Amino acid sequence: MCGRFVRFAKESIFADLILRDGSPFLTEEHFAPRYNIAPGSPVEILRKDSGKYLSDFVLWGLLPAWSKDALQKRYSNARLEGIEEKPSFRGPYLRRRCLIQAEGYYEWMTKNKIKYPYYIYTSDLASFALGGIYDIWMGKDGSEEYTLALITTQANKSVFYIHDRMPLVIPKEHYESWLDPSLSSREIQKITDISKSNVWKSHQVSKEVNHSSAYGSQLIQAMTEEVDKDPGLFDN
Repeated sequence: MCGRFVRFAKESIFADLILRDGSPFLTEEHFAPRYNIAPGSPVEILRKDSGKYLSDFVLWGLLPAWSKDALQKRYSNARLEGIEEKPSFRGPYLRRRCLIQAEGYYEWMTKNKIKYPYYIYTSDLASFALGGIYDIWMGKDGSEEYTLALITTQANKSVFYIHDRMPLVIPKEHYESWLDPSLSSREIQKITDISKSNVWKSHQVSKEVNHSSAYGSQLIQAMTEEVDKDPGLFDN
């Protein structure tokens, strides 16, 4: 799963797409560093609607459009495996895919029934795009609520020792295709297959990050002593 991520870069990796259309662009004042973004928080996404790229904030925790009311179950993650078979995800996956910028994310390693938080980031320290889906729920009063779920996939070998799941990351050369609502299921799969080749770095961080209210750059700082990384020692 992916339950927390980090966004601290002021520069948007999607700027070229947004500016090309002349669409409204979120300015730097919207990008205060956020070192512990958790489900239930507003998250900036890039989506495509009516042929234009749009950047706006939605709530993390997908509420399917067919939900009876806003109190129904919300989904922070959507597993890639079998995603088209799940009523909550099928429609958004085929027609409402989005991108979310991040500089890193957190995952928890379990050893002897104790969870240790790790900060995970790209080997070149670059920003990257998480693949997500969004949906639009309409209330009885006609109000609309946009919500989001991050897609997760099987972890590759560079992070598997921490957790067996990782967020889906979309390569830059496939941003436009990923956002295209007319893409076929087979074409979408080609993109998701490529995304699994990312190389990650990681280090253990303070358990302060366990609290969703915690904030500040100290959350991503490495611990001076880490637990043993021998994969054979970890609980599943």
